[in-house]
Amino acid sequence: MTTKTDPKRLAYLAKWRDKNRESLRAYQSEWAKNNPDKVKAKAAKHVKLHPEMNAAKSQRRRARERNCKTFLVTKEELAHLYKQPCTFCGSKKEPTLDHCIPLARGGNHSIGNLQTLCKPCNSGKRHKTNMEWRMYELRNKEK
Repeated sequence: MTTKTDPKRLAYLAKWRDKNRESLRAYQSEWAKNNPDKVKAKAAKHVKLHPEMNAAKSQRRRARERNCKTFLVTKEELAHLYKQPCTFCGSKKEPTLDHCIPLARGGNHSIGNLQTLCKPCNSGKRHKTNMEWRMYELRNKEK
C-alpha cells in the first residue's frame, strides 16, 4: 500500500481539509488568479474529454436564463439517451440532445422533455416543436 492510498492518511487529509476549508479556498483562489493559463488549459481539457457534461451544463444555464423549470438529469439517463438513434432520421452519427418542447418556447429541462437527434436534424429543428418540425419537413419534401 502506498502513502497515497493509505486509509489512515486519507482520513487525516479529509479532516484537515474540513478544518482548513477557508484557508484552502483562499489559496486555491489565489493560485487560479496567478495561473490563468493553467486554469484555461484544464477547463479546455475537461470540455474535450466530457462534451456531454458541457452540453448538459449549457442546457441547464439556458433553461435558468429563460426561467424554465430545471430538473436533475442523471449521468445514467444522459448515457442512455446518447445511445439512442436520432428520433427523426434514425442515424447514430453525431448524437445531440434536444428538447422536445424548446426552452425558447417554455419547455422544461427534464428527462421527459429530452430526445436524441443527430446534429443535422437538431440544427434544422431549431426552436420548433416536434410536430412543427415534421410538418415543416413534409411541406419542404412536397416542393
